[in-house]
Amino acid sequence: GQCVELPMPAGRLLIVGCGEIVEDGETTFWEAAGAAVMDSLRMSKIDHAALSGELLPVRIEHAAAARCFAMGATLASYRCDRYRKLPPKDHFAVQSLALHAGDWNASADARAQADAVNWARALVEAPANLLNPQTFAAEIQSLSAFGIEIEVLDAAELERIGAGGFLSGLDVALDGTKVVRTDTYGAYVWAGSEWKQLVTATPMPCLKARDGEA
Repeated sequence: GQCVELPMPAGRLLIVGCGEIVEDGETTFWEAAGAAVMDSLRMSKIDHAALSGELLPVRIEHAAAARCFAMGATLASYRCDRYRKLPPKDHFAVQSLALHAGDWNASADARAQADAVNWARALVEAPANLLNPQTFAAEIQSLSAFGIEIEVLDAAELERIGAGGFLSGLDVALDGTKVVRTDTYGAYVWAGSEWKQLVTATPMPCLKARDGEA
């Protein structure tokens, strides 16, 4: 992560230390390298930059290194400032980091995936007074531009199908078992053709309220 800046006739040259490539850890190295470069550009207040040449992986394929580097750089570019009225102190945003044509083309999928992660991070960090069911539906509908079919149900349609809560998470185990969590601390497991409730009133202990506590 250490950075040295060298004077150039035109522009600025940054040399960024990214550590040593260890055996069986090269993919992690290139992702960390992308993040280190992006952080160095931000600290040096350079808004537009380009790598001086192609990436030079040792043990993995060149395309794999490009994907990892682009993933790390794109994720590191994220800052929680979408809903701020004023930028945070010492805020600086890197506008672009150009890669060699071969690296750029090889990393297209990784950059798209990282952009999607950053988009989701912004939604998670959105204040509740701004991200309500209506604005969330509007955000989700933007995914239709990527060929994803979106259906937003109104209150009457939700009542018709018997829906009354939200799914707050989906977990998939290594053996393929799928479990979803609901907003009311419920959980359901996929039984092959239907979702079966894991926790019901039957196995739960009887709790009595006392002085406002359960």
